[in-house]
Amino acid sequence: RAPVPSRLEIARAVDRVPRQIEHYLVAFKALFVAYEIEPSRGSSGKPLFYLFDAGISRFLGSDSKRCLQIWFLNECLSQFSYSGTSRPDVFCYQSSKGSRMDFVVEWKSSSYAVLLSESESPTTYGIRPAQAFAKKFPSVPVLILAPCLEQHRLEKGIRIIPWTDVTG
Repeated sequence: RAPVPSRLEIARAVDRVPRQIEHYLVAFKALFVAYEIEPSRGSSGKPLFYLFDAGISRFLGSDSKRCLQIWFLNECLSQFSYSGTSRPDVFCYQSSKGSRMDFVVEWKSSSYAVLLSESESPTTYGIRPAQAFAKKFPSVPVLILAPCLEQHRLEKGIRIIPWTDVTG
């Protein structure tokens, strides 16, 4: 599994210090090769980088979860673009204990947190980040995107929705 794509991890992978790779990261963002996702309010994480292309990311060693994250980013941002509405702000989230939500999406006056699942029925362990986030931020809906056929409520504040609901 590839490490979390932060500046530090990227620098380690190419045997440089983060300061030395900063110009490359700025260029990759300007050329639409990579997204830089900032941490949300209340997050203890650092900015993370995602390639725009899931196929290239997979070729470079990313696991299927990372490719799913790239798909979500592309789909989320393109749906807003196609509809002609303003683009949402997308953030990453990590708790002080290391629990991660894949994304926090803020648009106008609303927001929601997203956890991506490769399983139709996420395990008890797999939904812990969603439960911890919902407990810390009870006013923010938590969506678990899964390869299922229909939406259902998991518990208060947490819903499982099909991947296809993002594309429509």
